[in-house]
Amino acid sequence: MSPECTDPAHGRGVPGIAARLIDQDGNGIRLVETNANGEFFFGALPVGGYEIELQNVDARRAITTQGVFVFGGSTASVVF
Repeated sequence: MSPECTDPAHGRGVPGIAARLIDQDGNGIRLVETNANGEFFFGALPVGGYEIELQNVDARRAITTQGVFVFGGSTASVVF
């Protein structure tokens, strides 16, 4: 899964944002940080549904997307 965190006001990626992958049972299973381009990657995921939470986006809140589904042998892209 290759999502990206973008600042809508400037159209640029936002580095240093914590991205947490949450499984269907509500368990946080991976935690990564966005790179200089606002991109992050969760690899080798089992087939299933996930949520992605971006933490500390503006030091006050988190943004969560739901319904990200991963199929076998595929890549999912999400832009926040």
